[in-house]
Amino acid sequence: MSEIGYYWKTIDNFLIKNNNAIYNSLLGPADEKEINNLENIANVKLPDAFKESLLIHNGQDENNGIITFIDYQKLLSVHEMVKDYKMFCGLFENEIIDFIKPDECKYIKNYYIYNNKWLKITESNSDGLIMDFDPAEKGRVGQIFFRPHDDNPADKIIAETYEEWLKIICERLETGLYEIEDGEIVFEDFTFHD
Repeated sequence: MSEIGYYWKTIDNFLIKNNNAIYNSLLGPADEKEINNLENIANVKLPDAFKESLLIHNGQDENNGIITFIDYQKLLSVHEMVKDYKMFCGLFENEIIDFIKPDECKYIKNYYIYNNKWLKITESNSDGLIMDFDPAEKGRVGQIFFRPHDDNPADKIIAETYEEWLKIICERLETGLYEIEDGEIVFEDFTFHD
């Protein structure tokens, strides 16, 4: 079994035992044609681990506006990622925030309102996690960071890869580093890399 398969099996088993509603909201596999379409529209090469993950769970039910995956973040389906990508590019593509100096950004080019090489993978009231395909000098292609809807992101990442993000979730679930609030699985805080 691959690492991504193992992580999803661990997460699925946890959800089946502890939160059936979240487990039942997870969609089945994406179609490879949909994944190719996402790559073409966003003009990026998606990491193999992310594509493998989408072939296990293609986000959460789009009609589910209440149940979230982790930390009040809903996993977006390929369809929702495409829709969000088009919307954000149409509104803010590569628009610069003039008070942030590019040379001060180590990991994330957070001087953009929205970079056309960012792909939003989760959603929570317009906040979300971003997979970054245009990192700053010390960043890594495919890194994951949190992007609030009303402010520019800090220059810190949550995970260097999508695979690492799933691993962090598994580790927290396995070691009990979470709380359940109103049926939602919540971590106390984001773990940022320095």
